[in-house]
Amino acid sequence: MGTWFAEHAIAVAISLIGGFIATFLANKSGAIMDAIEDKLNIDIDDKLEERIQIIIRKVVMAITQTYVKGLKKSGEFNIDAKKEALNKAIEEAGKIIKGDLGIELSTEAITLAVESEIGEQNEILKVVSARQ
Repeated sequence: MGTWFAEHAIAVAISLIGGFIATFLANKSGAIMDAIEDKLNIDIDDKLEERIQIIIRKVVMAITQTYVKGLKKSGEFNIDAKKEALNKAIEEAGKIIKGDLGIELSTEAITLAVESEIGEQNEILKVVSARQ
């Protein structure tokens, strides 16, 4: 009985923490888009913001799948590899945003959004890993 209760208590705690993290990250991503708007003195409409965030999310996921996971498996994921992965994500996101949306965001704005997305994905992975 004690083990069952402990397992379920942990599952409930993780679910609650995950909910708080998701809410925090959602608010943070909105703040990042606000910072981009302020920095560039522009007003990005909600649909465009959503498309930019989707592009950045997909780029970060792709870099993680194709580059980061391979280096982690081989034990070669060091500080230089992290910088290279970040630079690849920033460059690729900038190209896609400019090509698909016709918007040229500053490297600083894209870096802010990419770093936020990496943090968000890392937090989600921590919650998922803790549940397993």
